[in-house]
Amino acid sequence: MKNSPTSTFLLGLWLGGSVVVLGVVGYNFAGIDPIFEVNPKLAEQAGFDSSDDNAKKTSALWVFASELNRAFFRYWNPVQLGLGVLTLLVVLIRVPRPLSLVTLLLSIAIVAALLLVLEPKLVELGRSIDFVSRVPELPPALVEFQRMHRIYSGLEVAKGVLLLVALFSLLRGYPAKGK
Repeated sequence: MKNSPTSTFLLGLWLGGSVVVLGVVGYNFAGIDPIFEVNPKLAEQAGFDSSDDNAKKTSALWVFASELNRAFFRYWNPVQLGLGVLTLLVVLIRVPRPLSLVTLLLSIAIVAALLLVLEPKLVELGRSIDFVSRVPELPPALVEFQRMHRIYSGLEVAKGVLLLVALFSLLRGYPAKGK
């Protein structure tokens, strides 16, 4: 059974979209410091010393970056769930390789868990810590947020690895059904 360009394209779209979204949301926070460096007036207008991490993380700029990230995930997770189901259907019809099918099913399950379980909890916890000082100690909600964020990130990495395995399985044609 030969490869399916459609399944490879869809899988590449899913992987590429994941990389872009993770890159953008990662930069939203990491990019705040360089913005202050190139535009010192911004920190002045924000009303705090940009070297004060607590002030930065309780600022409107930080919370705005948080809301942008929430929006990116709110829209990307349903899209990637749809891409996953569509890819699975194409693979089932065109190149039903067991390894690809299993990795795609696991990836879809991960995305469903992200969308339906973790994302709503992270949004709720995240909003509860917006504008909350981290000094002198971390609030319990922030500790829980960080724990859930690590789980979310770990599942994203696991999904990415599974998608790469599915892609290589499709590209190499191994193991093909009936061989």
